[in-house]
Amino acid sequence: MGEGTPSIQKFLIEAQTAANDLRLALPSQTPGFNGRRTGSRTGNAYDFAEYRDYHPGDDLRRLDWSVFARSEQLMVRQFNDEIDPSCDLVLDHSASMSVPPERFQAALGLAAFLMRAADNGGFSASLWHAGTTWQLEPNPTTPLQWTSLAADSPQSPLHTIQSFHGTWRPRGLRILLSDLLWPGSPTDFLTRFSQGARQTFLICLDCMEPVSDTEATTILVDAETGESREVRLDPSAVARQRQRLASHLATWHDAAVRAGLHFLRLDAMEVLHHWPIQELARAGLLEL
Repeated sequence: MGEGTPSIQKFLIEAQTAANDLRLALPSQTPGFNGRRTGSRTGNAYDFAEYRDYHPGDDLRRLDWSVFARSEQLMVRQFNDEIDPSCDLVLDHSASMSVPPERFQAALGLAAFLMRAADNGGFSASLWHAGTTWQLEPNPTTPLQWTSLAADSPQSPLHTIQSFHGTWRPRGLRILLSDLLWPGSPTDFLTRFSQGARQTFLICLDCMEPVSDTEATTILVDAETGESREVRLDPSAVARQRQRLASHLATWHDAAVRAGLHFLRLDAMEVLHHWPIQELARAGLLEL
């Protein structure tokens, strides 16, 4: 059982409470879905589940002409993957996520929030802890029982995904919660991460600290390698660092757009004070 501090435990409870009346939106690419969830969680993705009325724009290949011959009603066949949607959420546990600590706390809360919304929406939900290895959480909808509540991996998901041998749910929703502060090109990661998914979201948790107007000497420590360096910080140096960060995240954003994925940047500090319900809804991840 994961052991978090009382403040984190309280935050996880608050996260799930905040999502009590919310649910994840179905992937927009799902063909022919009419908003009802009536199927069970059995069978494979191609099992027939039920009929529904035809709506203009539906795939004509889904029409059952034998039903039309008997009743003169246009009926569309639905399959289990359309009425029993799935979701894989991956939580980045690399050490940079703990700098500052509020970043990872916000990530945990947002994961708990989304897991409750997934459960409300009838999704078959999985949570993956992306640390030194990727571990499937046995209790995805019960945050107080999560097996890991720490960000301490010396490696980023960009590197550890290469040794990932788990199974993601095909034709489902896939979500990554991360700071994306990883060296290297995002293209290979995004290709591997989104493969087989119907819709993929990258949610970047940023920490937008105000720029100080005073100069200071400080020791910067790499959270993942332990390397330290003494640097002189002033407003212009901080501004340059912010420009580099913006350029780095723009690279991820552009790669995500080219791959047909959704990119959403949230301020972790803001998540700690209010749940980004409107932002998630505008991105197409939540139903309101």
